[in-house]
Amino acid sequence: MKLAIVLTFMFSILILNSCSINDTELFNKAQQLVKEKKYNEAIDLLRKIVDEKPNGGFGEQSQYAIISLYHSELQNPQQAIVESRKYAALYSENSKTPSVVFMIGFIFNNELKQIDSARSAYVEFLSHYSNSELAQSAKYEIEHLGQSTDE
Repeated sequence: MKLAIVLTFMFSILILNSCSINDTELFNKAQQLVKEKKYNEAIDLLRKIVDEKPNGGFGEQSQYAIISLYHSELQNPQQAIVESRKYAALYSENSKTPSVVFMIGFIFNNELKQIDSARSAYVEFLSHYSNSELAQSAKYEIEHLGQSTDE
């Protein structure tokens, strides 16, 4: 009986380790695809990590990378906002979450020129992260919505 328990325990550890290795391999492959500028393929792998194990070793990093790829490389601010909201829902306690949520308002204001959506995003940011170091920036952004940086 004790042998069966020990074997079951060791088998469980092997399964968990193989999953971690799989995530590591997927994440590394996604990084390689980014270097090759195959952004959509990289996103597919990163999304697989997030969908299968959002709270696994690479879940948070993968979702953050998806945001970055949509925003910076694919220049798709609308999808970056969608992915940012997903990040905030999945990782509400993560230290990066306030900056991710702040960027939703920033993208609405500065890239999409959707002032009402930007205002809503900043107000929501302040309702959750009023003690964040970005709170003053959010207040400033609200006061200057729609103005160019030269004004």
